[in-house]
Amino acid sequence: MPTQMLFAPFRLLRKQRVCLLLFFLCLTSMMQAQPVPCIRATTQTNTTINCASGCAVRNPDQAVDNDVTTYAELENTGPGGQSRIFLQFPSTGRAGDSIRIVFSGLTSTDVSKFRNVTIGTYDGNVDNNDLDPLNAIDAVFTGTAPSLTVTFPAEKPFNKVYIVLSIITNAGAPSILRVNYAQYMRPAPTVANTSVSVCKGGSATLQATAPANAVFKWYTQPVGGTAIFTGANFTTPALDNTTVYYAETTGITSGCTQPSRTKVTVNVLPVVSTFKKLSGKTFGGKFSDRVYDMVTIPNSIHVPEKRQYVLIGTSNSGPEGPGAVPEGSYWKPEMLLTRLDSGYHQLSEKRNGPANGQAVAATSLVVDNYIYDDVLAAGYGEDFRTIQEAIYTLYSAYTGREESGEFTGRRTDDGSARATVAISTQKDTSFLVGGFSFNDNYAPLGQVQYNNGKADIWVRKLGINILATSKWERMWGGTENDILTSAATTADGGYILAGYTNSADGDVTDGNNGAEDVWIIKLNADGRKQWDKTYGGSLSDKAAKIIQTADGGYLIAGTTASSDKDVTSGNKGLEDFWVIKTDSLGKKQWDKTYGGSDFDVLTALLPLSDGGYILGGYTRSSNGDITSGNKGEDDFLLITITADGQKMGDLTLGGSKTDRLFALQPALLADEHDLANKYVAAGYTYSKDGDITTGNKGLEDAWIIKIQITNGCPLATRQALQKANKKTGQPIKKQRKH
Repeated sequence: MPTQMLFAPFRLLRKQRVCLLLFFLCLTSMMQAQPVPCIRATTQTNTTINCASGCAVRNPDQAVDNDVTTYAELENTGPGGQSRIFLQFPSTGRAGDSIRIVFSGLTSTDVSKFRNVTIGTYDGNVDNNDLDPLNAIDAVFTGTAPSLTVTFPAEKPFNKVYIVLSIITNAGAPSILRVNYAQYMRPAPTVANTSVSVCKGGSATLQATAPANAVFKWYTQPVGGTAIFTGANFTTPALDNTTVYYAETTGITSGCTQPSRTKVTVNVLPVVSTFKKLSGKTFGGKFSDRVYDMVTIPNSIHVPEKRQYVLIGTSNSGPEGPGAVPEGSYWKPEMLLTRLDSGYHQLSEKRNGPANGQAVAATSLVVDNYIYDDVLAAGYGEDFRTIQEAIYTLYSAYTGREESGEFTGRRTDDGSARATVAISTQKDTSFLVGGFSFNDNYAPLGQVQYNNGKADIWVRKLGINILATSKWERMWGGTENDILTSAATTADGGYILAGYTNSADGDVTDGNNGAEDVWIIKLNADGRKQWDKTYGGSLSDKAAKIIQTADGGYLIAGTTASSDKDVTSGNKGLEDFWVIKTDSLGKKQWDKTYGGSDFDVLTALLPLSDGGYILGGYTRSSNGDITSGNKGEDDFLLITITADGQKMGDLTLGGSKTDRLFALQPALLADEHDLANKYVAAGYTYSKDGDITTGNKGLEDAWIIKIQITNGCPLATRQALQKANKKTGQPIKKQRKH
């Protein structure tokens, strides 16, 4: 017989023994006791009282054997008497501690029927006289049949809990009651105020006041998770939305954690803006005087006491005094620059430029954080051939210097150009001017850069001496119209351009959604395009302003007639304000529209010190987001929004005729004690009533007006919060002022 066959039975027997051993190990593991958490009852006594028959207490030690799966059994099938079990803890619990008893084997957990089950406590040998039916005690009942967990606060110190099963007196009452275990733990936290309110962007301090001898942990979920704070007083981070927190108790001595957490809600109230009109003034002559941009000079390095508002625009009223326009005569429009002090007193006025001249953008010279009174104004006018050309002029009030440059392009016989933006670059003490042109342009080194189609965007980098050769010059566009409306410097030393385009080819690489689309172009420091993006819907969408945000992204503000595609928040009427927030590469993060049922046109954007923004423009609406009414025709419109685009408030300003806003700037402060939440808006007005208190001298007058804006919770709501939170000492976050 082969050796393998001879030993085969022994091998089989060995395998069977191994399998049998593994089976018993697994079975033993499954049958291991499941310990009772926290401070459990460890000893017991039991008895039956006045029971001739039908009463019993079976397996009483299994209620104190540190196994949640085993149980003692109380029975009372009548005709009277009681079955009792006393469960004793190894230490004395405090008044307020949570006592928890787990029952099993129930056919129902309707505690209203458990009138024959009573629970009470002892402190040593002294009855606390708190014996109550299960359906009457102040307890929390959890679980579903066949299990029921009863949790209730102790009214007095205790070291025993006892359960009594009496004769059945009503239908549905149990005749047999299984008691798995009893335990106690520190109670769930008592929080000074479980509903606290703060303004958006504010924080709340949540205070756990009880129990004593406990560690408090705070969570953002009712069960599980990781504690976000340990301690009795938890100050939340700045909150933008209503948030729920949960407080948990762990006993210092026992280390036992109360599984029930206390829910605390921090209600975040929206921040709203309140507006206060301060002072305003009109400027003009017998014809038309318009403001399209404004520069503030708060600390001129040359004349520090001469804080200035510099208004730029166009006028055909002509000069006053000698050389004034004869009665009945018409003066061609010319570029206008007016300097005012902080009280709106006129310091100087400059009228020059070619025929039909308009200045539409301006910037001041900034060097090493000092603001000079040199102002570069950009616009357009006609040359001697009546061809429209882009013009930029540098004015210095201190030296009286005036220098002008122009951009006409190459094919001046069939094209034109306009300058629409002017910004200063502090890093290399230079200017950037730009606009759009229908012409080919002389590129650097005499090379010709041809126009891609109709109107193309162009920019020119200038030094302080704007008459010297430009540092560089660029053009971008497609086969249709491409218009530049705004530019800003970026943190990397480059530039961001914004405008709108009808093109979907050439330099427009991101397509076109329909009609005009918002178009932005990112440039490096040398003016080379790095990327471009378009945004829009099926109708007209135009950018008016762009800025870089603190997170490195961009905020684009303009006007839209669309309600589809990239315009995700709908359209309230004919045209709405439209704001787009992007990341650093132009990827859209969110967009919002604001407006009413008529025209709402955005022309200005100003960041606020708290991260919000003021949107400026003009409106014919008096509904929707325009809650401050309409005085007649077009009104100045201001809308304040938070950093994430939530509307805080709106204000319309004007009279019975057309009033259009084009510029926003921080107000010049009277002194260091003056509040910084003041702003000036400028544009032009046909009106001489309503908010225009200094009359109208002609057809259209330049108009500047100062407004104070305070952002915070509504006053009525704040008063209610103060009253509601007075008992807890919960502070109300003060209104934020810019």
